[in-house]
Amino acid sequence: MSLRIIKYVDWIFEAIGRTLHHMFFVCVIMVPVLLAFAVYLWFHMGQSISGLSNFYQAFFTVYRFLLGICDTAAYMKISPIFFQFWSFAVTIVYFYLFLPVSIAVLLDSFDIVIKESGHVSDSTQNIGVSYLA
Repeated sequence: MSLRIIKYVDWIFEAIGRTLHHMFFVCVIMVPVLLAFAVYLWFHMGQSISGLSNFYQAFFTVYRFLLGICDTAAYMKISPIFFQFWSFAVTIVYFYLFLPVSIAVLLDSFDIVIKESGHVSDSTQNIGVSYLA
């Protein structure tokens, strides 16, 4: 029995479920990459900055950096070249790899579910037909 609050809401839940299933595998692939960035930051600057005193804090520092919540002045004082390289690499991986893959997985899941449910087809039969008439 499907939840029918709004017409066709069941295919939305199916698409979201399929997306979460695929995003689990994307996250399994991306977490080691983010862990590598955290380890690199922790070993290089862990003794000098209080927010990096243990690995747990270093991992969440990477997460805060991705959200834009980071005091970069403290990092730039220690090693400006390293931090510029590190922040550039983290930004490229996150914004040019992880986010586009996430959006592609979401759109692919919606496409598959819509085609399976029969709401949209690949048929070119109705191209050019006015739906307002």
